[in-house]
Amino acid sequence: LVVFELIRALPFLKRLGNTGKMQVHVRKMGLSPHTLVPLFTGIFLGIAYGAGVIIKISREEALGWADLWLLGLFLATCHAVVEDTLIFVVVGGMGRWIILPRILLACLLSFSLLIILKQQKTKQISS
Repeated sequence: LVVFELIRALPFLKRLGNTGKMQVHVRKMGLSPHTLVPLFTGIFLGIAYGAGVIIKISREEALGWADLWLLGLFLATCHAVVEDTLIFVVVGGMGRWIILPRILLACLLSFSLLIILKQQKTKQISS
């Protein structure tokens, strides 16, 4: 997790998070802004390294169970995008046809789970 602390301190990541450009997209997915670092870590470095970061951030920032479910579902569908794409491009795959379906499926599943979670929350409030 030493590398994580170094990545976390990078200026471009702070700019992305602080300017609100990425926070808008993360909020559309139903995630809190605290999930930005674990999300990027899982997307670019993979699910194993991303899991360690998710555990660390969830303890530090007290992420809710809905954030953890949505983040887990998105990363299970769409992790290590750069690494996997480069491997398949080397053997003749087309990069955009590898990346786009993964990202679209991850978004679709995450939005579906978000709708289910919101329905469950309204049922609990009305009960």
